[in-house]
Amino acid sequence: MEQKIGFCTGTDGARIAYATVGEGPGLVIIPGWISNVQKSWEEPEVRRFYESLALHHTLVHYDQRGNGLSDRNRTDFTLESDCQDLETVIDHLKLERLALFGLSLGGPVGIMYTARHSERVSHLILYDTFARGEAIGTDEVKKAFVSLVRAHWGIGSKTLADLFFPGASPTMVENFSKYQREGATPEMAVQLLGCVFKTDVAPICSNIQAPTLVLHRQHDHVVPFRLGRELASLIPNASFVPLEGDIHLPHFGDSMSVLRNIAGFLGDPVPKEFAGDTDGKVVPLSNLVEPKTEQKKVNWLRLDHPLVYIFATVLASVIAGIILTLFKC
Repeated sequence: MEQKIGFCTGTDGARIAYATVGEGPGLVIIPGWISNVQKSWEEPEVRRFYESLALHHTLVHYDQRGNGLSDRNRTDFTLESDCQDLETVIDHLKLERLALFGLSLGGPVGIMYTARHSERVSHLILYDTFARGEAIGTDEVKKAFVSLVRAHWGIGSKTLADLFFPGASPTMVENFSKYQREGATPEMAVQLLGCVFKTDVAPICSNIQAPTLVLHRQHDHVVPFRLGRELASLIPNASFVPLEGDIHLPHFGDSMSVLRNIAGFLGDPVPKEFAGDTDGKVVPLSNLVEPKTEQKKVNWLRLDHPLVYIFATVLASVIAGIILTLFKC
């Protein structure tokens, strides 16, 4: 399969980049923090994941404004702005009925769109996402990370790569760090982080009428498992499936479990290579207990852990001091 990249124009004239692959009912992937429709397709794991979804669907993924191939100039950092971009892509492609797949920051965008356009959304899939961005970590941790990214995007991107891929090889961390730096400028990355932390869709979750599947890896270090559980409890009749693993992005790690659950939810034939019993089971929320991670070596590396705050604060201060010294010389 080969994807086709195109562009559409928002109401304010901003160009939004999107890519399509496959044929069938529309399935739109809403991007997370930083994306790039061209670079992500060049990553073998991501490409295999997308091609699997495109077996029975017209798969659409796009770059939110401010990063990737979309216009980099952005001044409105609100959930409303992100939802308008999603509406622009869907309207441009004339998708009358579609399924939405919101991952990470894309989850709240999908929730807002679905709450407004229940007649157009056949299914809503939410992966490792949240209802309240403020609950991802303490104010100190969030402030420290923003300072780190602003002071040194190189070190900041590597720190975040370690969170996204705990225990990954240096090569994988470096590749993802480079992907982040190519996708957005330091200031844009900071503004998008701020957008994550101030997002709150909890008040509108009860308005969701579409069948909803909430998937969440139990040891995710970026969006804690408890937030996925909370999100599922806020959406009427949502199905909640805990998954094993700690990698934040669905394309990596046990991606087959993610694909298998999505195929079953959408009513697609499940390919033989997806077969197995390693995926999660739908669990009643009242019976679910917060899991305890067994990976003690990386357990501290979480956005909601105080050691992360200490590390990021000290590192940002050191970098700021070095920069100040160099300017004085």
